[in-house]
Amino acid sequence: MNESPRQAAATEMAGVPLSRVPVGWPRTVLSVEGPGRAELEREGLLPGSTVVVTTRTPFGGPLVVELGRTRLAISADVAAQVSTAPSSSKDDPG
Repeated sequence: MNESPRQAAATEMAGVPLSRVPVGWPRTVLSVEGPGRAELEREGLLPGSTVVVTTRTPFGGPLVVELGRTRLAISADVAAQVSTAPSSSKDDPG
């Protein structure tokens, strides 16, 4: 298989919390858990949707994710409750 090191790393990151996803990597949401679930679902962050972390703030602060044409600021604690897998998007930077 001819995968770049970045593609191989992305493949190994299945089931990774959104809080640990590197900036710029498209991910597919697997599940949303915890007390922030209803709010995230109202914003469109649903299982099967594709998100990209665009910004991280220092010291474990919130992160900004792109969801289609929408950007959401999500606390690190809430992002830790969002399970993701590599996206099959052709925009994958790997």
